[in-house]
Amino acid sequence: MDTYHNGDQNGFTLLELLIVIAIIGILSGIALPAYKDYTQQGRLAAAASTLSTLANQLESHYLETRRYSNEQDLCNLMDSSDDYFNYTCTLQNNSDQQYLLSASSTNNLSASKTFVLGLNEQGVKNTRIVIGSNVTDEFPCWILSSSGACR
Repeated sequence: MDTYHNGDQNGFTLLELLIVIAIIGILSGIALPAYKDYTQQGRLAAAASTLSTLANQLESHYLETRRYSNEQDLCNLMDSSDDYFNYTCTLQNNSDQQYLLSASSTNNLSASKTFVLGLNEQGVKNTRIVIGSNVTDEFPCWILSSSGACR
């Protein structure tokens, strides 16, 4: 008489459960980094969109007044932040004819890197990647592909 296999018992063996757990572990090891890359790219795109909106507001003001500043210092009123980026506007060279908009990522976007997106009055875009206090890469564009190249 076989005491280990009773026809009335249903369920999974330990080996079957271990195989399922291993498969789930492998799939999550592949999917999680890819998901983080996609969400990071989406948040970088949102920051670029915000910078474009701020630049449009400054350009509208410039068309009316022929300068980027006003009595309330329009540029400083644009300084803001969200969960992933801090946005700043700086008038360049003590002039109301040049500005620099920037979006600096917070630790919520990446714990190891800081992304700094920039835009000036001439429409020149750039991205700097900072690790610690060192600029490791600079690109003449905003959005980077996962390979680190401009798209």
